[in-house]
Amino acid sequence: MLVENIPALAFDSMIRKAGWHFLWLQDSCSRRGFAITEEAAIRRALSSALRGISSRYNAAEIDSVQITQYPGFHVVKVTLQRLQIQQHASLKLSIAQFPEPLPAR
Repeated sequence: MLVENIPALAFDSMIRKAGWHFLWLQDSCSRRGFAITEEAAIRRALSSALRGISSRYNAAEIDSVQITQYPGFHVVKVTLQRLQIQQHASLKLSIAQFPEPLPAR
């Protein structure tokens, strides 16, 4: 589910009123996208950054979008903050319940 146009603090308040917890995690994920149009470059960078977030975590917030235009193409760098929305307040409980899957060989 994609939540748009809701400030992070308002969304945090909504989550807490529902009895859940909204955890901001320390690490971020940055990726670049290249395309002829700015919109396509943003879409590629965002898609790549979302794939860089572990499936263990269930949310992300856009931290920054940097756009550089060159003759004939755009380069976009998107940085996402990893988030976790869950019923209990401990991330350790969440990790123990849903461990990271082992990579395929």
